[in-house]
Amino acid sequence: MILKKLLLLLSLVCVQALPAYATLGEQATLPADDGKRMLKSETATSKSETPASYTVRETRTEYGLVVREFMDADGVVFAVAWRGPVRPDMRELLGRYFARFADAPLNSPTGPLVIRDDDLMLQSAGHMGDFFGRAWLPSLLPEDVDVGELQ
Repeated sequence: MILKKLLLLLSLVCVQALPAYATLGEQATLPADDGKRMLKSETATSKSETPASYTVRETRTEYGLVVREFMDADGVVFAVAWRGPVRPDMRELLGRYFARFADAPLNSPTGPLVIRDDDLMLQSAGHMGDFFGRAWLPSLLPEDVDVGELQ
């Protein structure tokens, strides 16, 4: 009985220790805070700002990784950006677009990874200790959003 409780407690701690991000192109389904969708994680802090017609949710992990999620008025994530000493969980961040990220050829052995197509734009670069990038869905980009702001 004690072992069962210990295992349950350990599994809960492990789940809470993982930072969670909304997924590109999907509805942010995490609990709302003051009418705005906010990320909840034991190892991350969040803030929200409301420029124009979208919301930006920023998460900082204990490892120094910063992930910014850009959501439209309906809570759909149309872009993500990241920077830090480690890469975020790209499978979680990109969702159904992850396969294209994983299968994309490097533009050069030392250069950035760039994906440009009709429904996914992605730029990822960096080196050990400093990784950064962004991805967005052109079809979901609100009209008043300048791609240069997605950082």
